[in-house]
Amino acid sequence: MKIIIDTDRKSLVCEDGGESGSCDLYSDKAFEILSDHWLKVGWNQKYPYTFSWLGRPIIQNPEDIVRVQEVVYRVKPDVILETGVAHGGSLIFYASLCKARYRRPGENAS
Repeated sequence: MKIIIDTDRKSLVCEDGGESGSCDLYSDKAFEILSDHWLKVGWNQKYPYTFSWLGRPIIQNPEDIVRVQEVVYRVKPDVILETGVAHGGSLIFYASLCKARYRRPGENAS
């Protein structure tokens, strides 16, 4: 696949297998195409391995961490079960979410 980004014309052109398609650079379709490739390149470059939570490697994209926090806040689970702990970063992340969620008013943050 060949992607051509033209910021002057605000367009994105995709060429794949002899077929070509164009869309507005700031459209949902362009965002989807660019995000898909950004994610693939990021994993290839080991981008998720560059982050930590409270000093422990978390092996997550920051965008995913924020989305998980949103889900935990909305769902308010009684239990979070994690399988496959690599370095413990996400385990500590979930524990800190639970601690923040269940802190009593006036309780110290430490």
